[in-house]
Amino acid sequence: MKMLAHSATLYSPGKSPFHRKPRLLERRNTGACTVRLSFPGGSIWLFKRSHHRNVQKRVAVDKALVMVVEDEPLIRMNTVQMIEGAGYEVIEASDADNAMQILENRDDVQIVFTDINMPGSMDGLMLVKAIRNRWPWIYLIVTSGKIALQYGDIPLDARFIPKPYDARHVANILNEMIGRSPRPIQADRHQHF
Repeated sequence: MKMLAHSATLYSPGKSPFHRKPRLLERRNTGACTVRLSFPGGSIWLFKRSHHRNVQKRVAVDKALVMVVEDEPLIRMNTVQMIEGAGYEVIEASDADNAMQILENRDDVQIVFTDINMPGSMDGLMLVKAIRNRWPWIYLIVTSGKIALQYGDIPLDARFIPKPYDARHVANILNEMIGRSPRPIQADRHQHF
């Protein structure tokens, strides 16, 4: 008889959010089940059930994690500063291939903010489709200054922001996706990138 072991990992900026309505996300793997619940305010609860013995672990993270995928270094740097100014933690990827490598090794990315036109084996549109298939709980934001999207180019729950974008607009979309109250943005952060 196989024993089922359970582990739960908490990603939360505060105390237990169970009094609020969660967004249920589920991913099933061979021999395991992973369920993610996303709560307003940026809390993510991850529950794993597998046939292996796991040690229960709780990890608190103060800020939601956003991955910025942009091949232009100056635009990427400015976008990272803008998102950090809105109260988020940020990691960077220089192209879609690099982003996929990061996602395969991390389970704490909540939002991917990606450009469309990038070098490598896939562009931003292919990246968001791959992310939606493998990590359906990750929120997606797509941006471009050159491409006009058609219906169906990106998943229905993804957001498109045309370039140039400003810090307030990006912060509002991030906050809306995570379900948190807006954080005041400093006057010098209200820039176009």
